[in-house]
Amino acid sequence: MFHSFINIFTNLVTNRSNFIIVLCFLVTQKINYASAQVPTAAPTELYATQQFSSICDFIAGTNIATKTSFSDDWNCDINGIPITDPCSDTWYHVVCTNGFIVDLDFQSSNVVGTLPESFGLLSSLTKLNFLNDNGISGLFPTYFGNMNLRYLALDFTSLSGPLPSELGQLSELTYFSINSCKLISGPIPIEFGNLGKLMKFNMAITSVNGQIPTEIGDMTALTYLRIDDTDLTGTIPNTMGQLTNLKALAMFTVSLTGTLPTAMGLLNSLTTLNMYHTKISGTIPTSFGGLSSMKTLSMYGSSLVGPIPTQLCALTKIIEFKLQSNSLTGVFPTCFGASVNMEHIDVQHNSLIGQLPSQMSNLIKLRVLDVRFNSFTGVIPVEYASYAKLVYLYLNQNSLSGVVPSQLCTMPMVYAIDISDNTPIVCYDSCMNTIPQFTSTNVAQCTSTPTSPPTYGKY
Repeated sequence: MFHSFINIFTNLVTNRSNFIIVLCFLVTQKINYASAQVPTAAPTELYATQQFSSICDFIAGTNIATKTSFSDDWNCDINGIPITDPCSDTWYHVVCTNGFIVDLDFQSSNVVGTLPESFGLLSSLTKLNFLNDNGISGLFPTYFGNMNLRYLALDFTSLSGPLPSELGQLSELTYFSINSCKLISGPIPIEFGNLGKLMKFNMAITSVNGQIPTEIGDMTALTYLRIDDTDLTGTIPNTMGQLTNLKALAMFTVSLTGTLPTAMGLLNSLTTLNMYHTKISGTIPTSFGGLSSMKTLSMYGSSLVGPIPTQLCALTKIIEFKLQSNSLTGVFPTCFGASVNMEHIDVQHNSLIGQLPSQMSNLIKLRVLDVRFNSFTGVIPVEYASYAKLVYLYLNQNSLSGVVPSQLCTMPMVYAIDISDNTPIVCYDSCMNTIPQFTSTNVAQCTSTPTSPPTYGKY
């Protein structure tokens, strides 16, 4: 259909008035430019006129003509035709292939204004980048769906309104980001399930609302998904478990409810899960032991209950383990002693009980151990002195007893230890006072050299 219109109307485009007639006719025929591929031959006279006229409309609606960061060539004549060829090397921010405009990159160019409707005629455009151009305003264009976009970055712009369902037509799209576009609202269109090639999707810090559509499970190419700091509600759909290529998932500071889907344990490519400050409740699924690539697990500040599943000990690549400020119960699994890559454990402000596991001396990379505000009992394991890289050790507000092992003073990297408000503790050695930030509220210093467990040599 497109080529038939070209053959009929090319001869009519001899001046600007004829072009306008042609353009209006093409628009009324609703030609689907999204299905067109970038030809290898040079563009027809008609399409060349269309794309260059679109650029002139863009210049007319923005401050580009007055910006020194753009070349003097960014100008058009009184008929709305570029004075020079936009595909020449002197037109900064424009990339062409065989005479077709394929890339417009205005990142951090401080462009101010609105995008013209004629942008929808740039069917050859594969990349559009307005990152950090917060002066770009107006309603989110529906005509983006008529392009052949593979890369669309609109972060920190002032575009507003809902996400158009027409974006679901961008079958070649691999990157889409609207991070910090706080004026963009409305639900995630179910048509986004058609974006089968989309790999990176970032809609963090927006006003997007409603529920996560089940169709998100059809976006199987996703490797990076950020939906944090949005107004999303409802539950996490089970179809999330279909995103087996996903490596990073951020869905924190949202009002999501319900429980964690067991199907999420199928995400064996996931390395980072940041899902904190939500209203998620229930237990941690044992299926999460299948997250074999996991390095950062952050699920704090929610309403999780029950024990920490021992199946999580299978996460041998884990580096950061953060489950603080939930309502977890039971003992801390001793099997975490096999997590030799662990650097950060934070389970503070829960209801964990039992003794602190002494079987974790293999955690040679551990830098932070925070178990404060729980109900741990028993002595502080002397084995913790083997943590050569430990910087922070927070044990306060538990029910620990006995004498604080003086060997803790020998840890070469330690900066802060807090043993406050463990009333069963007898006392601590004076060497603890050499630690830069040692806190011992309501715990006394030993008046004589305490009897400590045997040392384990030089650490």
